Amino acid sequence: MATIVDNIRHQAWIHQLVETPYKQYFNVDLELYGSGRGSTAVENELIGFSIKSSRKAYILLIDIDPHGTVNVLYPYTPSEMAPIEANRLLPFKDLTRVTPPFGRDYLQAYAFTDINEDYKALRGKSFSLSSPYAKNLQRLIQNNSIDKARASLEVVTSKAN
Repeated sequence: MATIVDNIRHQAWIHQLVETPYKQYFNVDLELYGSGRGSTAVENELIGFSIKSSRKAYILLIDIDPHGTVNVLYPYTPSEMAPIEANRLLPFKDLTRVTPPFGRDYLQAYAFTDINEDYKALRGKSFSLSSPYAKNLQRLIQNNSIDKARASLEVVTSKAN
């Protein structure tokens, strides 16, 4: 069972990932596909996303669930490790079904002009703040030698009535 201190650490870490100022070298767009209720989704609803970068880039799409677990949604398979072309829509319709835990999910789409071992290590992973993968993610997004961009989206999930 997580302690209050663990929960505070997770929330501070999530805040750092989501709210820390980020130098944009180009644009990346992230949009939600769903039922049309804005950024709210209910249990068992299929949702997806689309991403578009203004430059040829390697994409990293993560979901931070209400418990602070980071889920790498893209790249998930080895074939998804290739860059996408500039201004090409990368659609993920019906990517996932809404399941517990319910609450506030933070989606982050990152676009990188180059990749390194930290990016490769994250493929398809799910992890928490205490995982070594958290350090991979932090090093990757703070790497000043790679041009990058970020887009964020907040999705509120709830149990169906």
